[in-house]
Amino acid sequence: MRSFYEPSYESGKSIRWRIRLNDERPFAVAGLWRAWDEGTADERYSFTQLTINADAHPFISRFHPVDDEKRSLVVITPDAYDEWLNCRNPEFARAFLQLYPADLMQGEPSPVPSRQKSESTQVSLF
Repeated sequence: MRSFYEPSYESGKSIRWRIRLNDERPFAVAGLWRAWDEGTADERYSFTQLTINADAHPFISRFHPVDDEKRSLVVITPDAYDEWLNCRNPEFARAFLQLYPADLMQGEPSPVPSRQKSESTQVSLF
């Protein structure tokens, strides 16, 4: 990914912010997945993105509602992809659960554009 989005409430209302690395290079986030075979031919998958407490992070702590715990995705940079993806040792995996340095991140407001109905998507009932 190149960025992720979090809500900022600094203005008193939720404003979506785009967050990315300063150098704008792609990155991944730590996650876990599992394949589920429910006795059918269709294999299904579930996944989760790992987050860690960011209450003390100088940048990420600005996001989410004021009284909520501040959480951050665990950023995995390209040089660590293989280590993360091939890690089978839980203790070694815990070493990845670090906050990405605030001075290497940036962000800006990025509100969701309003949707406008086009003539082709409008439906008439009569």
